[in-house]
Amino acid sequence: FQDTRVNDIVPEKTTLGSKLKRLENAEGLLEQTKQSLTDVLSRIRDADFAESATNLTQSQQSLEASLAVSGRLLNLSLLDFI
Repeated sequence: FQDTRVNDIVPEKTTLGSKLKRLENAEGLLEQTKQSLTDVLSRIRDADFAESATNLTQSQQSLEASLAVSGRLLNLSLLDFI
């Protein structure tokens, strides 16, 4: 009778242990996510507005230049090289 009870408890204990491990993993992942979000928020709050605006303008100009060059290259045909 006692062996039966022990045999019933072992699978439940195993299941509980695996669930606990998953919860611990989830807790660790949430902690990492919280830290990442805190870092991002800190960078946003500490950002220099003038520097950010300058970087954005430079990036936009680079993108527009790249698109212009790509457009010209795509419009070339074999006749342009002959």
